[in-house]
Amino acid sequence: MSHLKRRMLHDPGSYALLSGKVETSTAVVFVHGFSGNSVGTWVDFQNLIDEVGGDWWEVCDLFFYDYSTFKSNIAVQAERFRQFLKDLFPAPNSEWLGRPSTELRTLYELSEDKVPLTTEYRRLVLVGHSLGGVIIRQAITDAAVDYEASGAAGRATTEELPQQFHWLAGGIRLFAPAMFGFDPTRFTGFCYHLASEIPRLGRFLKPALHANPVHQELQPDSARLREIRKRTESMVSKYPWMDSLRAHLLFGARENIVYMERYDCDPVFEIVEEQDHQSVCKPNAWYQRPLEFVSYGLSKPARV
Repeated sequence: MSHLKRRMLHDPGSYALLSGKVETSTAVVFVHGFSGNSVGTWVDFQNLIDEVGGDWWEVCDLFFYDYSTFKSNIAVQAERFRQFLKDLFPAPNSEWLGRPSTELRTLYELSEDKVPLTTEYRRLVLVGHSLGGVIIRQAITDAAVDYEASGAAGRATTEELPQQFHWLAGGIRLFAPAMFGFDPTRFTGFCYHLASEIPRLGRFLKPALHANPVHQELQPDSARLREIRKRTESMVSKYPWMDSLRAHLLFGARENIVYMERYDCDPVFEIVEEQDHQSVCKPNAWYQRPLEFVSYGLSKPARV
């Protein structure tokens, strides 16, 4: 059975691909980057999970989160994303989803009221691209701070945690994250800097970028990026069970937008040949590394 696409009623632009299997216990959430969207950034995860994805993907529900990258700063975007996760994990809100289309109900013999959604997830995997990786890491550090202030920090095992903190034991997979800022290079960087210097284009481009809060926070060595790193590395030493603080990273060898680096707590990042900033997260029939990268090491049962 293929995953079923469902609209998310309270988050326009976001949507879900649901496995419909009773044994489904993992939710995978995708967060696009600067000027990206919930569809184009991830093409063709949507189809390849069923065509070549394998057994792990068959029992995962996928959620593609959408947001505007031009209106709010990273802290606001991270808080909105946390609210999204509260409706999803561990017990997803079935009223969040639109009804299946007539075609899907006919194809899968679904009743009008049937919603193919699990009642509880045991694992959450967060997948980000570029700016999406920064938003995810901000959300995680904010949740870790809340955990520390909640009085739950003395719990001996993850099984004793309040439910709202279970997702901090989940996985995190980031494609070309902008954790160390924008660093346009190669031809893309040449065009970016040239446009800024051409009088007519620069007159409009520079003020527009300067007015964009996210663009300013993604400048190398920005206060925002420094603070996220400092808090992440501090928290991981205190709470080693928080797997979400350690990000697995994948960059293309032709990266031309962001600076390639990792936090001290992260595993050494991987590099794939022939891929750039835009293509590194887009699997196809000849490039299936993104599917493997997201699922790698997650076949064992969740700890919570």
